[in-house]
Amino acid sequence: MKKQNIRATIYEAINQFVTAYKQNNTEILSSEYGLDKETLAEIDDFLSFVKDKSKINLFPISNLNNDTFLSIEYVDGDYLIECILIYEDIKFYLVGEYNKTQEAQYKFEYRNFDI
Repeated sequence: MKKQNIRATIYEAINQFVTAYKQNNTEILSSEYGLDKETLAEIDDFLSFVKDKSKINLFPISNLNNDTFLSIEYVDGDYLIECILIYEDIKFYLVGEYNKTQEAQYKFEYRNFDI
């Protein structure tokens, strides 16, 4: 896959995860990303500065090709990802992986948030 195409594909996969988190959609977060209620509570505790999840934003797509906003490292057929999220004036990181599944398709996997 071309670099620009994979960046856009990963951006969309991250956006789907962030949207589910912002909407507190525990069904999707559990079924699609394997996050149980305990893990979600830990995430909420870590992101205690976020008072309104709906105001979390993924960096603007206009910055898609800027490695400062979206860092992608290709390792053994999978991708390690670090991207910037914005809450009000606070920037923080979402760390994840974009891994090939047994069905030979790629899927975003949440790892952690970092400040």
